[in-house]
Amino acid sequence: MTIDEIIAKLPKRYSIVVVDDNEDDYLLLFGKLKRIIIGDFDIAHYDFPPNFLNEYRENKLNPDIIFIDTNMPRIEGYDLCRRIRDGDDERDGNEDVVIIGMSGDKTNETKWEESGHNSFFYKKRFQRGCNCGMSVQEIIDRYLTK
Repeated sequence: MTIDEIIAKLPKRYSIVVVDDNEDDYLLLFGKLKRIIIGDFDIAHYDFPPNFLNEYRENKLNPDIIFIDTNMPRIEGYDLCRRIRDGDDERDGNEDVVIIGMSGDKTNETKWEESGHNSFFYKKRFQRGCNCGMSVQEIIDRYLTK
């Protein structure tokens, strides 16, 4: 077997970005991802959206999926998602974007649909017994194991 054939058989190393200003919420999501994803994955956490946007625009990141919190300083999550999707730089903006938020009221749902996100994840899903919205497992199955 050649080295290329061996490399081709290795599981993909996923690249995940989480943009969330709440360290506790990030750690909860990170813990869920560690339990779900088989093998190694790279994860980058940004607690300040402009820092993420700068590195994204400079092509320093090549994520398979981006999790974005709804309420953050300087740039709200829906605006950040829209900037990714607008392709106002050399990026194509085709990464899968999952919004993570506290509520799913109709006003926010409309804003998010307009932003071009792929899915919405309720932070309440971190609580035992909550069956609202998609689970982290469902998101990983849908977007990373295509």
